[in-house]
Amino acid sequence: IDDNFPDPVNDIRRQAERTAKEVIVGLLFDFFLSFLTEENSSKESLESLDKIYK
Repeated sequence: IDDNFPDPVNDIRRQAERTAKEVIVGLLFDFFLSFLTEENSSKESLESLDKIYK
């Protein structure tokens, strides 16, 4: 018997963790987009995002 068979529970857990991280990153990205406007230059955009962290 081969001991190196896939563990379906851990595979499902890893996939769920990966999906959750992708959702969080996606939401953060969309959240930060709300601080930017089309009128902002790239410098103004970076300064606006900088203020969030200060």
